[in-house]
Amino acid sequence: MKIYISNYYFKFFNINILVLLFILPLFTSCISVDIKPDDPKPLSALEFKAPDQPFKKISSDLISGPNSHSWQSAETGNLISLITHCPSLYEEFYTDFLSSLKQTQILEQKTSWIDQRPARHTLIEGLKEGIAFKAYLIQYEKKGCSIASVYLGQKKAFASELPLFEQLSAELKSP
Repeated sequence: MKIYISNYYFKFFNINILVLLFILPLFTSCISVDIKPDDPKPLSALEFKAPDQPFKKISSDLISGPNSHSWQSAETGNLISLITHCPSLYEEFYTDFLSSLKQTQILEQKTSWIDQRPARHTLIEGLKEGIAFKAYLIQYEKKGCSIASVYLGQKKAFASELPLFEQLSAELKSP
């Protein structure tokens, strides 16, 4: 049996179009690739020396997670916190921290190296419920996680315990 295709059909289609429309789909297939970014592996532990007396470890609903810690001074009420988050919330934490403190002024910003990573230092002062305060925030990122150390206290007692915070931040390591 012979099949004849009339020239009538070729007036509207040329052979290339017929190949593309009917034959090519038989030899092609759809490949779907689901590439996901690696899930960040949480930091196994932070290595640090807890601040000396008068600071005592406290628990807080605001500071949670296996690598987050807080200490409060028994003498002044000043607070030192280490906060980690995986995956990193570096900029979000910075923005939220500044927006949570009203009537603030950034006194100083600088960059240094902590744990072989660039770290942002921000010194802030302001008023909270009529009380003058100062805050020092140090942040860096490692292994897809953000690490922040925060020192917050009354302006009049801020300088007295600042060296304890600086020591803890300088010695902080994340494996």
